[in-house]
Amino acid sequence: MAPKQRRKSALDSVSTSLPSPPNSASDLPSAMRFALALIINLSLSALLYTLASNFVAGDLATASKTNTSWLEVGALLSCRVLEIGIAWWGDYDGYDIAALTVLSRFPPLFLLTTHYLVAPTTVLTSLLIDVTTTYIPFTLLRSTAVVHSTSQPRGSIANRAVINDLSTQVLISALSAGAYALVYNIYCWTFLPGFLAVNFEGLLDIGPVYNAQFIGQFLAFIPLGVAAKTFLFTPSIGARADKWDREMKEFDPVQATLGQTIVWNAWGFSVRDRTLIERTVVLMLVVSASTFVGVSATVEGVEWFGAAIWASIWTSGAALTGAFLFWVGQVEEVKN
Repeated sequence: MAPKQRRKSALDSVSTSLPSPPNSASDLPSAMRFALALIINLSLSALLYTLASNFVAGDLATASKTNTSWLEVGALLSCRVLEIGIAWWGDYDGYDIAALTVLSRFPPLFLLTTHYLVAPTTVLTSLLIDVTTTYIPFTLLRSTAVVHSTSQPRGSIANRAVINDLSTQVLISALSAGAYALVYNIYCWTFLPGFLAVNFEGLLDIGPVYNAQFIGQFLAFIPLGVAAKTFLFTPSIGARADKWDREMKEFDPVQATLGQTIVWNAWGFSVRDRTLIERTVVLMLVVSASTFVGVSATVEGVEWFGAAIWASIWTSGAALTGAFLFWVGQVEEVKN
C-alpha cells in the first residue's frame, strides 16, 4: 500500500517577509517599481502641496528662505531619492516608510512650530502630506510585511503575542518617546539655548529651550515614539531565526579559524538584534541627512553648522531609542 502523502500545510507557502497573495504590481521588475514609487511620490507631493498652498504657504513663508539656490534644491531632491531608495531596496513596506517619514520630517517641523511660531495646523498638514505621499506608492507597489499585517499565519513571525499585545505596544511607544525627550532635554539643559541664539537668526521664540520640561517634551514626542515602535521594534521582534542564527549556534570557538572568530564576535547577533541594529543605523543616517538638508536649505538664517547641531539632537535620540529597544529585546520572553 502506497504511503499516505502529507497534506500540504498553509505554512508551507507562507513567506517570512511578505504575505500572500502578492499584488499585481509585483510582476514588474524591482527597478521599474522603484522608479514608479519615486514618480508617484514626487507627483503626489507636488499636487497635494499645490492644493494646500492656500493654507500653508503664507505661514511657512515667515521662516522659509526667499532665495533657495539650485544646489539646495538638488540636495533636497537627493535626500528624497536617498530615503525612498533606502526604503525600497531595504525591502520596507508602506508602514515602514510612513514611520521613517515621521521620524525624519518631525525635527525640521518641530523647529518651525516651536521657535518660528508656525501654526501647528500648518506643520501637521505638511507632515500628513509627506507621510501620505510615501505610504501610498509603497502600498500600491509592494505587499505589506507579515509583521504589519492584520493576518499573521501561525509560525510566520516570531513573538506574535508580543507584537499583538496592546499594552506592550503602548509601553514601547512611551519608552521610545521618552528616549527622544531625554536627549532633547539634555541638549536644552546644557548648551542649546545659547547655541540657538547665536546660530539661528530670526528666531521668534527661544523661551521653550530655557523652560524645557521632560513631561512636556515627552507628550510632544509621542508621534516619534509610535513611529519608532513601528519602524524599529515590530520588525525586529517579529523576525524569525534564519540560516545565520543556526550557524552562530553551531559555532565552536575551539575549531573556528581566526577569521570566523572575528566575524562571530563582531556580528554574532540573532536575527532580531541584527534587524534592530541595521534599522537603527538606517534611521540615524536618514534623520541626520534629512534634518540637516531640510533646515539648512529651507529655513531662513540657518547656516550649515547650526543645522548640523540641530540634526545631531535627533540622530542621538534615534541612537538612544535603538539602544533602549536592544535592551528590551534581551528579555527572555521575547528571545527567538
